[in-house]
Amino acid sequence: GTVDDKDGDGMPDDWENQYGLNPNNANDAAGDLDGDGAANLEEYQAGTDPTDPNSLLWLSVQLSAPVTLEFNAAADRSYTIEYQDLLNPLGPWRILTTIPPASVPRVMQIPDSTTGPSRFYRIRVP
Repeated sequence: GTVDDKDGDGMPDDWENQYGLNPNNANDAAGDLDGDGAANLEEYQAGTDPTDPNSLLWLSVQLSAPVTLEFNAAADRSYTIEYQDLLNPLGPWRILTTIPPASVPRVMQIPDSTTGPSRFYRIRVP
């Protein structure tokens, strides 16, 4: 089936209605209902609750060997973990792993066997 998005803001109308947003106003995609620093559209894309400041996409890095990355994966979302050994805002980022979607939320733990002196990570929702 098709997903209704009357205002074309990237958030389905039923999701906007569920969280008290306006499915006829594209400007609410840039808003931040819960003040957690993630825009409403980013919350939709990440599968988090835009009305709960404690519901956000985060990536925890445990430094003991092997380095382990941990994050809460929402249901029906895929994720890509990327890294750089030297932080360069212009890239390139390399893919460490891609997590396929699952039907239920879960906590993901991803080991990284890096032996370098530093590594920077980011998580993307394709």
